Amino acid sequence: MKIEHEPVLDTLHETQAVMFGEFTLKSGLKSPIYIDLRKIRSFPSQKLGIVRAYEDMLIPILALKDPEQYYVLADVPTSVTPIVSTLTDRTGYPQITPRIDQKEHGSGASIDGVWKPGSIAIVIGDLITTAKSKLEAIEILEAHEIKVENILVLIDRQQGGKEELEQRGYKLHSYSTMSNLIEYYSRVGLITPEQFETTMEYLRFG
Repeated sequence: MKIEHEPVLDTLHETQAVMFGEFTLKSGLKSPIYIDLRKIRSFPSQKLGIVRAYEDMLIPILALKDPEQYYVLADVPTSVTPIVSTLTDRTGYPQITPRIDQKEHGSGASIDGVWKPGSIAIVIGDLITTAKSKLEAIEILEAHEIKVENILVLIDRQQGGKEELEQRGYKLHSYSTMSNLIEYYSRVGLITPEQFETTMEYLRFG
């Protein structure tokens, strides 16, 4: 019998969003595993399953929301942007996008979308390694009088990002962890023993 997160992990494998090799992450860290959530946009039915995973994390947060406050969903661009677009269609909450690489043409806006001063943003990313990109997005939002308390990601790579956010007073919600993903793939035979050992050693000492 599958536990609730395993269909999502199956989807990541089926769409080849999980890759093994030698990769340099956005944080600059080296890694033997890479998860590219951008691939999910090419698989509409599988994407819906990923959207529902985020929705599962989002619903309890919104259940406790202040009815006097204006809430928005803020995606950390760009891999999770189409997922949040579908999520906003399903929930009815507006989407905004902080521009980490601010555009220099047109309006030069640092946030795409419409919000109100004092809005509360739930920040949504794909994964977390370090907290750098999440904090960059939060800094832009807070500079525009948008409050942030909660951050959602699909996978926590367990490399300090969660702890860094918590030290700053933010709460991270992850659907699964990298070690859980690797242990599941090993248990059902989706990866080789070498891939399992290399990745687990990386998580312990990398």
